[in-house]
Amino acid sequence: MSPPFSTPGNPTPFGDTLRLLIVDDSPEDRTVYRRLLSGSDFTLDVAEAESADQGLALCHEFQPQCILLDYRLPDMTGLEFLAELATQHEPWSIAVVMLTGQGDETVAVEAMKWGAQDYLVKASLTPDNLNQAIASALNICMMRRTIADQRRRLEQSNRELERYARVVAHDLESPLKAIRSGMSGLLSRSGDKLDAQSREFVGETMDTAERMAKLIRAILDYSRASGETPPHVPVDMNGIAAMALQNLKSPIAECGAKVTIEPLPVISGDENTLLQLMQNLIGNAVKYRVAGRTPEVRVWADKKGEAWQFHVQDNGVGLDPAKADRIFEPFIRLHHEYDGTGVGLAICRAVVERHGGKITVTGEPNKGATFTFSVPARERTPAPANA
Repeated sequence: MSPPFSTPGNPTPFGDTLRLLIVDDSPEDRTVYRRLLSGSDFTLDVAEAESADQGLALCHEFQPQCILLDYRLPDMTGLEFLAELATQHEPWSIAVVMLTGQGDETVAVEAMKWGAQDYLVKASLTPDNLNQAIASALNICMMRRTIADQRRRLEQSNRELERYARVVAHDLESPLKAIRSGMSGLLSRSGDKLDAQSREFVGETMDTAERMAKLIRAILDYSRASGETPPHVPVDMNGIAAMALQNLKSPIAECGAKVTIEPLPVISGDENTLLQLMQNLIGNAVKYRVAGRTPEVRVWADKKGEAWQFHVQDNGVGLDPAKADRIFEPFIRLHHEYDGTGVGLAICRAVVERHGGKITVTGEPNKGATFTFSVPARERTPAPANA
């Protein structure tokens, strides 16, 4: 009888010998497990523990690749063992098959939640299903290890890209500053000697340099928003909204916009990127207004299941619903008559996704739009901020 992961010359994915730890206080049961596995065509290196403490110690000394774990141990339950194991080892480093004296779906679900890869009832054990369970557990651990390695490589790549973006932004900003400074100096010193066409050329050069500088800053902001997630802390979204309104004080006053902030909750997140998110959404709501119509912006939140949903609604130019998904892609601009880089909403999506949520938009042309983003729910709802 060969387990599913057996291959000629290399019977297990971890080598020729499988290090198996049996954690069970019953000598009789441990003997049964050995007998059921005796027909396997790979070499077993087996260690035994009569208690959870002994088993956890052997995880360091013996370094098993798989554990057969009894649910009821004299010093703790199998679930408590799994919880303790998770604090000492990577979740993919040791495969675990939970064994219990009677079938219990609740125990099975909890065992999987705490890190076991499979669950068997002792009374129904056979050589086949025990080998299959071990094979399945090992393969799941291998896949998790592969995913963990890929995630680490991706995170490293993202960090390198972010560093590269900062370097490129810095290297590009310096010559742009020199261009703007040079053109400004030319106008101040020789403006009266230049003809109208030359002055227009200098002005266009300065405007182009400024647009490039804005684009570079936007790309850098997007790189930061898409990079490594900073530690999350409790964030009062009322305070975030108030700071966003303060930062947008000039454009709000310029068009006489009415911005209403209803009571917002406290969530877990990164204050800096959440401020960027809220400021981008409110700023867009004010900017993309209809000529002759006073901008009205409403911000509120409601609870949906285990998440808070935040809404930013405006009465501006709106959008074609068929293009709603594309609006969050970098450099996609639906309204070219308005100044912008096409990166702001891409930054919003990156920030929301880093907080474990999703952002969407609904609207119609000339009838406004509503942006909605979700984040996991946290704590209480303090007082609002208004403008």
